[in-house]
Amino acid sequence: FEMLVNRFSTRRDLPKIIFKMGYAYLRGKNYSKAVAAFDRYATLVGSNDPNYQQALISKAEALYQQQQYSYAVDVYQKFYKLSKDEAIRQHILFGLGWCHFKLRRYDDSMNAFLQAIALDPQNPLAQNAWFKVAESYVRLGNLDQALVVYEDIESRFSSLKSKAAWDKALMYYRADRFNDARRWL
Repeated sequence: FEMLVNRFSTRRDLPKIIFKMGYAYLRGKNYSKAVAAFDRYATLVGSNDPNYQQALISKAEALYQQQQYSYAVDVYQKFYKLSKDEAIRQHILFGLGWCHFKLRRYDDSMNAFLQAIALDPQNPLAQNAWFKVAESYVRLGNLDQALVVYEDIESRFSSLKSKAAWDKALMYYRADRFNDARRWL
């Protein structure tokens, strides 16, 4: 990466080249180089550049893929403060929810997912976020609240009734409540 950057260092379009390299690394699943490229790009252009926000979100996604969830949370939070666009903020909140979930910060995960859902409940990612909210309640040992969320999912999304029923059965099975688990199968 550094060799390529040095090779093009005199070009006026160096930031654009670095930005494209970051995406190439991200698509190629070379996440550490993607993070380095997006960092370099952000340093070169500053926060007023139109692609600055996209570079930050891409950096956070690369960190997530590297399982560096705490660092991804930091980037997402920094980016959230900068962004005024609701669609972008929702994307950030989904990312934060996933990172917090991976870090086993279930309350923070639920908070991020619920904020994201509130911005646009029709977003296709909202359906998955509802399941993560329910699963967070399960992980916290609050099966009653998880059941409420699963039932809410069933009422909102008729196409997800069977998945919600399966997840409820699994929830009860893991809690050694086999009679309750059978009820949902």
